[in-house]
Amino acid sequence: MSYGETLAQNTERVRLLHITPPPAGAPLLPSFTSGGIRRRDHSISPSADLLKPSWGHLRDHRLWQVLLAGMLIALSVIASWPSPVDQPVQGQLAAVLDYLHHNGIPSWFNYKFVEASANVALFVPLGIVSSLAFPDKCWWQVGAFGLLISGCMELGQLLFLHNRFSTPQDLVTNTSGVVMGALLTGWALKRVEARHPWVADLWKSLKREAS
Repeated sequence: MSYGETLAQNTERVRLLHITPPPAGAPLLPSFTSGGIRRRDHSISPSADLLKPSWGHLRDHRLWQVLLAGMLIALSVIASWPSPVDQPVQGQLAAVLDYLHHNGIPSWFNYKFVEASANVALFVPLGIVSSLAFPDKCWWQVGAFGLLISGCMELGQLLFLHNRFSTPQDLVTNTSGVVMGALLTGWALKRVEARHPWVADLWKSLKREAS
């Protein structure tokens, strides 16, 4: 076979590869481009669904409820501890505060302020998880739930733990932490929904499932 005949056969094979249509019923092959997944008929597939981050953990509010139950168990252990949980570090904390006061830190930044701030910070995650576990509840309902939990903890300390000190200030700071967590969750979700509208639809469906 001459060089010309070989070249002609190869050219015919290449031409057939480019123009031969696929068999009837065969799936269209995707071609990957920077704009998403396109098919050979130039129709755009829902590639945005493939590019969306996984929000399955938000859809399953039962998972958040299990996490909430675990947090409540941990808080009950802290509340029922026979001695104050910060007792081992009280001496070091007092020394640090004394050093700060001698170096220009205002006197209102004292042990009571640190204790109140710690109580708020401890209950912020409870407000976040409670909002995700019960997405159909408003922030004030989540706050009422936090008030109930904190009230039970303080009442238990008052009745059964003589070395623990139950005060109305603890009740206020604990509940404030839960409310702050609920408000922070609502604010974060609104920010995400404004940037990604499909998250708003996802959150609405989650609320319908929870109600």
